[in-house]
Amino acid sequence: MQERSEYNLFCFTKEGGIPLFSRLADQSMQAELSYFGVLNGIQIFNENHDVETIACEKGNYRIRWKSYLNRITMILCAKSNIKSINLIQYEERLLDLCFNSLILLFGQGEIEGLKSGANIEVFKKDVKLAFNLFDILLGRGSYHLLSSVCNAVDVGYCDSSILQDHLNAWAEGAKSPYGSIILKGCTIVTTDKWWKLSTLELTLINHFLLSSPASHCRDFPIFLPHSSPTVPHRLVTFELLKDIEVCLICGPSPSLLELQSMVERFWRAVYKPLRSCCLKEFIPITEKCASERNIMGYLF
Repeated sequence: MQERSEYNLFCFTKEGGIPLFSRLADQSMQAELSYFGVLNGIQIFNENHDVETIACEKGNYRIRWKSYLNRITMILCAKSNIKSINLIQYEERLLDLCFNSLILLFGQGEIEGLKSGANIEVFKKDVKLAFNLFDILLGRGSYHLLSSVCNAVDVGYCDSSILQDHLNAWAEGAKSPYGSIILKGCTIVTTDKWWKLSTLELTLINHFLLSSPASHCRDFPIFLPHSSPTVPHRLVTFELLKDIEVCLICGPSPSLLELQSMVERFWRAVYKPLRSCCLKEFIPITEKCASERNIMGYLF
């Protein structure tokens, strides 16, 4: 069996190299945090001499640096013997996903405000809210989606036009063009405008919902890293059945109570189609799909 990479994530302020947080695959590495402080110092030293530090390898470790908004530097450390150009691209994308997770939860303004010591100390406390999301992106957790690996949204097939009609009516009633039905992190039905969001935004939303505690209804303030990095929106979800929920991205109105009153009215009539989706052995490719003849098989 091929060895799997273990990822450790570190984040420092770009000016001063103040540590903001770390997520470790191996807690025994706590003693090596000073080592990564040195790595951050190398990046700062090189930058002061107009040298860009991107990546390096040492033994079984691969280390990658990347700075964002001229405010923070993220360091990704991978431990494995695997060497692949695809893996290098994946690790760079993984850093981008982790940074944009911060934008999703806190907004671009919060990151740009990391100048004063007071703001930094507040951020170091607030950023703990993102730890579960980081862990899922880094491959730790009970769910593993393909979207963070292949740069595409996890989708599934659900042959029911009834669900599409009800979702469109639900979103229209909530005065929002952005609605979807998600089953275990896989998007199965959406409104047309949902796909106007970028792949990165949709990937982060699916991962964020998986990383958040389950509840019958949830109302999160989020920023859209590409579409709206400075103005917050609301991500509202309602659990229709176990593991299946309807999601809505909207503004300050309607209120959560108003949306709750709409749930039974719009979704009670489609209990059976929803139930059939949950009972299926859920895969994103159906028997009706024609495969290119050189493809020998699919691995799930």
